Parts: sequence; C-alpha cells; structure tokens
Amino acid sequence: MRSKTTLMAMAVLVLLAVTASAQVVLKVNGVPISAGQLGVAKYKVISDSPMLLDNPAKATQAAVGQLVADVLLAEAAREAGLSVTEKQVNQSLETVKAQLGGKAEYKDLLKQVGATDEDVVQVATRRQLAKLYVATKVDPTVSVTDAEAKAYYDAHQGDFQRFAQVKILGIFVNAPPGISESEDARAKARVTEARRRVLAGEEFGKVARDVSEDMSKGNGGDLGWMDAGFVASLASQFGTDVSKLEPGETSPVLRGKFGYWVFQVEAKRPAGPVPYAELQDVLLKKMRENKVNEAAAVIVKERRAKATIEAFDPAVKAAL
Repeated sequence: MRSKTTLMAMAVLVLLAVTASAQVVLKVNGVPISAGQLGVAKYKVISDSPMLLDNPAKATQAAVGQLVADVLLAEAAREAGLSVTEKQVNQSLETVKAQLGGKAEYKDLLKQVGATDEDVVQVATRRQLAKLYVATKVDPTVSVTDAEAKAYYDAHQGDFQRFAQVKILGIFVNAPPGISESEDARAKARVTEARRRVLAGEEFGKVARDVSEDMSKGNGGDLGWMDAGFVASLASQFGTDVSKLEPGETSPVLRGKFGYWVFQVEAKRPAGPVPYAELQDVLLKKMRENKVNEAAAVIVKERRAKATIEAFDPAVKAAL
C-alpha cells in the first residue's frame, strides 16, 4: 500500500509545476489557492484516474477545475446557510490517514506533494461544503423515472451482457497441506458423510450449516452465481468440471488445495443480456448520480461565468 502511495505521490510531485507550497497559484473570488493545495488536488485526480499520469496538462486542468468548482460550490453552500465543523473535517482526514497506512505515511505524502496540513484542511473543508451543498440543494431537485431507466437499458443492452453462469452450493472441510494422514482422512470422512446426508434427501443448505467450514456456511453453502467458464477452469484442481452438473446434481467428494469439497449446482442460466429487473436498482441509482453531477456542473458553470478568477502560474493559467 505504501509503495503504491509513494509512487503516486512522486509522480504527482514531478507533474507539479511549482515548488513553494505557500505560493499562491490561483485566486477564485479572492480565495487564495496555494501550490500545496494544487498538489493535493493533483494527487486526488491522478489517484482517481491514473491515466492522467501520462498527460500532465490534463492532470493540471482536472485539478484546477476541481479546486475552482469546490470554491464556487462552497460559496453557494455558505450563502445557503450551510456549514461543516472542524470536527467533521478532522474526522474525514483521520479516515484518509488510516487508508494511507497511518500518520507517518500521511506526513510523508504531504512532503512529497509539497503540501502542509493547512493545505489539506482548506481543500477538505471546501470539498465537504461542496458535497453538502449538492446533497441538500441539488440532489432533491433531481429525479429519474423507471421509464427513463428502462429506455436506457433497452438502448444499451449490449453493455449488459453476461457469460453463461451456474449457481453453486458448497460444503468445505479444512485439510491444508502438511496435515497428517489421519487428520486428512478425518476431514475427508466428514465431507463424505455430509454428501451421504444430501443424497439421502437432507437439504443441502442444512447440511452445509451443520458441517461446512467455509465462510458461506451461514448462507447454507451458497457460493453465488459464477461464470461457467471460470468453474470449468477449476477442473484441473478438482479433477471434475462442476459446471457440467445439472441443476440438483451433487458432485463427488473433491480434493482442493486447502481441503475437501462437495458441490451442488442449484441453477444455470445461459449467456445473454442481464434482465432489466436485476439491473433496475443499480441503473436508477447510477442515472440519478449522473443527473445530480450534471446539475451541479451547470451551477458551477453559471457561477464560474460571473466569478473573478486569477492565475499566477503559467501552467495554472493554461489549465483555466
């Protein structure tokens, strides 16, 4: 984690056109934005879109655009009587520090992107205010109907294809490499008995909850839907292509790398478009998010047209 973070930070540092973190490179309606704040913004946009590493001008443009948008939306938030507390900002920063690996890694990153704690606090405060404004003032004005989502689905079915799949249930008993022959035999005997119970008519899920040592035990051994091709590729490990079983069929006892398994195919579905019913909630949520972002972008565009924006660095000026 740290090496990846350090590599990204070093890349951002190379892209950063200025060196003094306190140097003001941009003002938006009189709000100063330092080189350090630009470094923080660059790190964020490149983390979100690593391909920007290959295009320094676009990385700067994206970072400057985000900084300007956050200042303008933070202004709108304050005009609407919204605010965030120092505690809220600090809590979000503690989360970031934890994700980076701790305070030491966080401090190291700040040095490499040429930023200070105050730079991060300023960027984070404006970002939180911007998000708060969008959540409370923009989001409630947006809606997506089921008809819109269905129309989008119908027009883009090629984007919603899936491979042939099988739904598999499993019972697993741990028998890792290196255990004794007697321990291995006991593990195999447990799975064999579990299979006997299933073949005798007991519900697979009940037997799984009684016997299995896999994480799926609580779900009755439900391993979910899997691509049939992936399952077939496991035949070299298990000696059996479980994807060839018909719904309701139970596999022999199979030796895996870490223990013994018995599988049952619960259902199959062919390759083809994912039914709209399965995608409805996801599509509605995604389309709503897109509409909210578009509405927020319109607000930023309108406010930016009236804003006073000053650039004090050539790269920043070119990015506006």
